[in-house]
Amino acid sequence: MSSVELTEAAKKRILRAKLAKQKNDLMKMSSSQIMKLESKESPYEIGEGAGAEGDVEDDEFADEDDIDEDDDDDAILADEALDTLDIADSPSKTILQKLQDKYIAYAGTQEERIEKRKHPAIKYKEALQRSKDLAKEETRLLAKLKREKMEHERIENRRKFMKDRDIAKANQERGMAYFLYQNQERQEVFAADQLKMKMYRNWERDSHNRNEVYKKKVANEIRIHEEKRTKMELRVKKEALEKQSESEETMRQNEIEWVLEQHRRVGHLPGINSPKAEPVSEQRETATVVILRARPQTPEHERDDSIQAKRRRAKRSWFDVDLRRFRNVSEIRGDRIGEKGGKELARSLRQGACPRLNTINLARNELKSRGTVALAEAFGKGAAPLVHTLVMRVNHISPEAFQELCGAMMKGGLAKLKHLDLRGNYLGDEGCKVFGIVYTLQYSAMDGCTCLLL
Repeated sequence: MSSVELTEAAKKRILRAKLAKQKNDLMKMSSSQIMKLESKESPYEIGEGAGAEGDVEDDEFADEDDIDEDDDDDAILADEALDTLDIADSPSKTILQKLQDKYIAYAGTQEERIEKRKHPAIKYKEALQRSKDLAKEETRLLAKLKREKMEHERIENRRKFMKDRDIAKANQERGMAYFLYQNQERQEVFAADQLKMKMYRNWERDSHNRNEVYKKKVANEIRIHEEKRTKMELRVKKEALEKQSESEETMRQNEIEWVLEQHRRVGHLPGINSPKAEPVSEQRETATVVILRARPQTPEHERDDSIQAKRRRAKRSWFDVDLRRFRNVSEIRGDRIGEKGGKELARSLRQGACPRLNTINLARNELKSRGTVALAEAFGKGAAPLVHTLVMRVNHISPEAFQELCGAMMKGGLAKLKHLDLRGNYLGDEGCKVFGIVYTLQYSAMDGCTCLLL
């Protein structure tokens, strides 16, 4: 252990132990022994009366581990011994005062030593906190520098942008002024050219008009002559056709009367002299049932071909009644209205006529394909949404027209249909297949609907 160099802390602990032992020896010494000590030069040399504990030199090389364990206790005992010793009454006041002053100057007071003494964990935490505070301060300073740099860059970019904008604006103004100057020159040149062209066209038109007037006059005379000749030929043909049709109608009526008379004679018909049909009465607009008949047409040779007459004929309905005025109709029946009647009925339904209509009976009306397709298009566009009964028997409906009707039903038309009668038409296998597809796809909508196809 003699070769080991003692640290400063170990030396302090050894000195505190020595001082504590000397204080205890002084407490045990008599006054004569203390007086002898005053005559000596060193305050640390205690004579034979100090006891048999050994010299200080023997303790210099004491075990460092034992000193570490007992240094705190020895320091406390030394402080207590110095405090409890009555220096005023003791004859060795000078020695004790010197010892105490030297110990305090070297090791400090008890409060200072306790304040300096800290646990390693507390020191580590304080160092860690100081490092954290330094890191925060560094981060704050870095953020501040970054903000200042960004602000400086923003100001520089803004200044550069404003400068570039002013330069661009000045260039644009200079370019626009030059463009306006060039445009004005071009407009002046263009106006001069236009004036020259206009003068040339006027001269050419005047010279051309003189020739055209004569040509038009000759062409007009030729056209009038041709129209008169064509009208004369048409009139002759119409008269011949009317005479032929009248003779054929007379012969047909005679044949019908003869056949009816024969049937009555054999008993197939109820009577020989059956009364004639009553004339058709005018239908009221408040009626709930309407019978559609074609309006009697004026013969072409008696027809007025003026513009006002044509406009009046265009505004009139094709039927003998105007369906737009019948707001309470719930049932419509057809009386041989034909293809054109079917188209006219479809047009009226699309325009919203008869909003309360729920039954349409067009049996034996010769609608054919065109009339049926027109009605199907109207139903597909939402016309007559309340119809639950549709009768179209014996109308020469083709499979293609029936497919159009099924397509309208698939689009949502006739949503409330409960009874459909298409007997006596040319539906064929294709029409039945299409209806099967429609019934499969629209099963929920057509549930409870009665369909007669054959």
